[in-house]
Amino acid sequence: MKTHTHRALFPAHTHTLLILLALCLTEALVLHVPEGSVRAEVQGSVLLRADWSSLGIPLVSWRVTTATGVHPIVTWQPGAPPNVSSGYERRVETHSNGSLTLTQLRLHDAGYYVVTVTESSGNSKEAGLLLQVTEVQYEDLHYLAVFLLVLLAVSGSLMVSMWLLERLYRHLMTSWQRKTQSPDLQLELQPLEAT
Repeated sequence: MKTHTHRALFPAHTHTLLILLALCLTEALVLHVPEGSVRAEVQGSVLLRADWSSLGIPLVSWRVTTATGVHPIVTWQPGAPPNVSSGYERRVETHSNGSLTLTQLRLHDAGYYVVTVTESSGNSKEAGLLLQVTEVQYEDLHYLAVFLLVLLAVSGSLMVSMWLLERLYRHLMTSWQRKTQSPDLQLELQPLEAT
């Protein structure tokens, strides 16, 4: 009777192991994109972060959906050279974890970016994020203009102060010279009589 009970439990235990093994194999590919939205400025660069884990070496590809349609960007296998689409040459850098750096950003680079990781078995996962590209705000020029205006106002007030001080100095010197001169040295100017 113990043998019969042991045989009844063994198939159920095997069935549970097979289910766990199947679940592990289906979850062998994991893809994570930590940010749902990223903002960057025109002419800048941005890191589109992704992280995958797999039992093998998968194929990683990025594409973007913009107002003009869906555009492939790059496809690569970690350790192999990337296949970069036209329009993105010298503008992308791939990373072994699946992340993508996009440089020399343009306004039309804004869109929804999707990374797809595909195993050799055909199993694949996708994740996406929104990239917003903004024009450069010239706040530095604004601060520079305000600084120049303050500098002009300070220099103008210094110039007026210097002019007033110089006038006061001349007036004081003239007054002092008049007081220090002896009365017998002072000459009276007389008008010339016409003959």
